[in-house]
Amino acid sequence: MHVLAFFSAVKRRLGFLGKDGFDIFGKNELFAPRIKWEALKTIVEVLKEKASIYEGAYNDIKDTIESQRSVNQVNIRL
Repeated sequence: MHVLAFFSAVKRRLGFLGKDGFDIFGKNELFAPRIKWEALKTIVEVLKEKASIYEGAYNDIKDTIESQRSVNQVNIRL
């Protein structure tokens, strides 16, 4: 199944060979993104928000561990 999909993609891409505005190095003036910029921007904003939440939780855990270490150090010295 994958071989058929590969050959159909190759055939489709070779259809542009020699056409104006297309070259084999990916500099295609006729390029149209598969997803609109607004949709991509929304996805990035959601990922950024989730990463911020994760970063906050990670920093809280790290601070808790570091404060427990300092408490243990004080207990050992007593």
